[in-house]
Amino acid sequence: MFKLAATVLVLNLIFVPCIVCDERHQSVINADNHPLYIFVDPNYTYDATNPLRAYTFQNISSAIDWIPYNASNRFVILVEPGVYREKITIPKFKDYITLQGQTKYIFDTVIVYNANHGSANGTGKSATFEVFSRYFIAQYITFQNDAPFANPGAHDMQAVALKLSGDFAKISDCFILSSQDTLYDDRGRHYFKNTYIEGNIDFIFGLGRSLYERCNLISNVNATTSGSLTAQGKAALTNFTSGYSFHNCYLGGTGKMTLGRPWGSNAFVVFSNCYMEDVVDPVGWTHWTDTYGPSNSTAFYAEYQNYGPGAHSLKRANWTRTIKPDAAEFYASTDFIDGLEWL
Repeated sequence: MFKLAATVLVLNLIFVPCIVCDERHQSVINADNHPLYIFVDPNYTYDATNPLRAYTFQNISSAIDWIPYNASNRFVILVEPGVYREKITIPKFKDYITLQGQTKYIFDTVIVYNANHGSANGTGKSATFEVFSRYFIAQYITFQNDAPFANPGAHDMQAVALKLSGDFAKISDCFILSSQDTLYDDRGRHYFKNTYIEGNIDFIFGLGRSLYERCNLISNVNATTSGSLTAQGKAALTNFTSGYSFHNCYLGGTGKMTLGRPWGSNAFVVFSNCYMEDVVDPVGWTHWTDTYGPSNSTAFYAEYQNYGPGAHSLKRANWTRTIKPDAAEFYASTDFIDGLEWL
């Protein structure tokens, strides 16, 4: 069904229950204290005697459609194992939705579609799964776009697996799979943990403010070519709502990849305490293109205490920043995404 990179680090899947603290938004506390459960089972047949018949659906889209707008409770969608070939949108004002696979084996529950920039008339429109609401949670799910594989230099082949355009989203213990533009980390504060993300060109991109912790970041570019991991889009220096921080992550896969190139003139990306295989290009960071696009001179690209064969190179681009321990600690913590308010 999909192509995995040669190098895979096994995820340690641990379910950690939510701990409510006084700093969290009261609306989040209320929603999480009164969850409502609905079920998705592709093999379900209507049974008038089943007490859960009104809350069981054969596909994920139907379950999301059933959830009311402006609800104050959290709706937990428990998804039976299966391959769900759907193109799904969670619209604005359907807040507090959790999507959770019924088993902890992530490949059991796959949401997949096959649109790309050309067929969908836009990169953002190609997303297999897109979220515009707040307080979305996903766990034990594979999000995949299986459109034709995009090699570097291809046109109109961007194929988004997951797009996050809502605030306060948490993705844990998931797989996100495609080639070019795999994860559209668009806007809002997001937390990714224990998640495997695979692609080749700008495969994490957008203007979100996100922390990635203990994630596998895997290049699937062909062995003789080179790709890029991030294309962060922060444009204004005073925009403090945009930036990516990667902490305790693993970088591996095939071919070569740079850590990022600036989609916005003030692109902001930090890697700290990450293990980097030699798949990471010694230069580390690159230009948007050789002839046009944002300048690297104003981008904030920083590395701190990374290790592994791809972490240290005398060939690193001279615009790479050095940061002090207190700054690195902030970027590596959930404070970077105002986590005390909502996690």
